[in-house]
Amino acid sequence: MGLSHLRVRSKLILGFALLAAVVLLVSGLALRALGRSNDRFSDYLDGVGLRERLANQIRGAATRRAIAARNLVLVTQPADREVEKALVTQAHEDMGKALARLQEAVAAAAGLDQRDRELVAEIGRIETRYGPVALDIVGKSLNDRHDDAIAKMNAECRPPAGGAAEGEQRLHRL
Repeated sequence: MGLSHLRVRSKLILGFALLAAVVLLVSGLALRALGRSNDRFSDYLDGVGLRERLANQIRGAATRRAIAARNLVLVTQPADREVEKALVTQAHEDMGKALARLQEAVAAAAGLDQRDRELVAEIGRIETRYGPVALDIVGKSLNDRHDDAIAKMNAECRPPAGGAAEGEQRLHRL
C-alpha cells in the first residue's frame, strides 16, 4: 500500500498534518532552549552578577569609609565632624554587611573554583586588619587627637588599603 492510491485531497491533508507536526516539534524544541537560556541567565544574575555587585559594594563602602575617616581628621567644625562621623559609621556598617553577604554568596555558590574562594577570604582578612585601624583613627580624631590620627593613618592605612584594592582587582578580573 503506497501513497499513489490515495486521493489528492488525502495526500494534501497528510502533508499538512506532517508539516504541522514538524512545526510543533520545532516550537517545542525552541521553547525548551529558551527555558534553558533563561535559567542560565537567572543563574548568572543570582551567582556571578550578585557576587560582582557585592564586590562593588565592598569597594564603594571601603572608599567611602576611607574618605570619611580622612575628612574627619581634617575638619575642624563640630557640625562637619558629626556629618563625617555619621558617614564613616554608615560606610563601616555597609562594608560589614556587603562582606558578609559576599562570603555567604561564595559559600553557597556551586561552580566556583578555589581561587575565587581564596580571593574573597583575602578580602575578609584585609578587612579584619583594616577595619579596626579605621575605627581607631576615627576614635582618635573624635577625641581631638588629630596628630595621632594622622600618624596612624600614614603608618597603617596604606598597606592594608592597598592590599584590599589589589585583592579586589584580582576578583574583578575573573
